Amino acid sequence: MPGGPSGNEKVTTTLRRNQNELGVWREADHPNLVPLLATIDKGGLKSMVTPFYNNGDLTKYLRPNDGLVLRHHLVGAIFSDIVMWYKLTEP
Repeated sequence: MPGGPSGNEKVTTTLRRNQNELGVWREADHPNLVPLLATIDKGGLKSMVTPFYNNGDLTKYLRPNDGLVLRHHLVGAIFSDIVMWYKLTEP
């Protein structure tokens, strides 16, 4: 195969990676991670079910609470959580 994997191989690899990450997310227990309650596959469309939060997603939350100190705190917390996440997903 010149030029790398075919489209089908890429889709298969992506689906496998997504399944792995969803499995790790489902098992993760950390105060800064939104829990994954369920996944739904309806008509080929996959959806992830998480708790509802009144403040919405992070972007919506930051708009009315825009402050440099808050943003720096959140960036640090998010970075440490990403590091933890990838340590959990390493083979």
